[in-house]
Amino acid sequence: MKFSVIIPIYKVEQYLRQCIDSVLAQTYTDFEIILVDDGSPDGCPAICDEYANKNSRIKVIHKPNGGLSDARNAGLDAAKGEYVIFLDSDDYYRNNDFLESIAAATDGGSKDAVFFQRTVFFDGIDRPDMHLPSYNLEWNKLSTGELLLQLAAHDRMDASACMKASKRQILQQNELYFRKGMFCEDIEWFSRYILYINSVALVNKPDYYYRKRAGSITATLKEKNVRDLFYTIQTHTNRIRNLAIDINKKRAILSYHAYQFCIVLGLTSNILTGIARRTVLKECGSYKWLCDYAYSPKTKKSSALVKFLGVNIASRVLGYYIKNKYQ
Repeated sequence: MKFSVIIPIYKVEQYLRQCIDSVLAQTYTDFEIILVDDGSPDGCPAICDEYANKNSRIKVIHKPNGGLSDARNAGLDAAKGEYVIFLDSDDYYRNNDFLESIAAATDGGSKDAVFFQRTVFFDGIDRPDMHLPSYNLEWNKLSTGELLLQLAAHDRMDASACMKASKRQILQQNELYFRKGMFCEDIEWFSRYILYINSVALVNKPDYYYRKRAGSITATLKEKNVRDLFYTIQTHTNRIRNLAIDINKKRAILSYHAYQFCIVLGLTSNILTGIARRTVLKECGSYKWLCDYAYSPKTKKSSALVKFLGVNIASRVLGYYIKNKYQ
């Protein structure tokens, strides 16, 4: 089959039917749905079984709770489709021709990945839907490295596993599983994933509807979020810098990490205190070289602060900006 749509499930009883129904309603039907019940304590397990009993394209995995990464990994192990798509269980596909568009973009299976877009809608908040600028589809004519560099330079590099259809064989053969117990697991996964992707198609189809619930983003972040994100930078950036890969791909990946580095600085100022803050900022000093890979306007401005003000002062400035923007 063409697609394995993997849906990790935990405490989403009120949203789950809308999610599954949006896949079943697709005009393109060559897919399987893998529902991974991650030990959900509500009515989700029964809903999963109900759908599986009615539709042979739906598989259910019931497993003890292990977190999002563990649930995605279980789904990936069970997948049989040519391409894998991850769909979070409180999100859904808005239009019925979404998978048809993605299937066409794979160009008969010649593409390693198809990158698409999301629309952010606000649940319980009186705000209009948020749409990102469309991709420049002329980038599809570029080499993979050049295409990725354009994404980085226009702040369009998206680490989310849900915004991609990826060749299953590439994921499984290269053990591109999600690291368990991490926050920011998509960013760590993407840092490994992108090295194996050698042909990409972009699709201007923002039909993935991403649910954002009420509450301040920064209020929910903890020290572990900051440390896990910084761990990704520490683990991958020096290695990537020294890899013998396409120079444009390398620049694109490191530009994305330069952006994440600036996020770490801002979050460190907002969330960490005392010795923990001083320790992380001291360690961040070893990664100022990432600022040389700032290609997008946003990352250039942030990196300029780091270069001219130093890590400590730049951290406070970036923290102030993040706190006011995302409250």
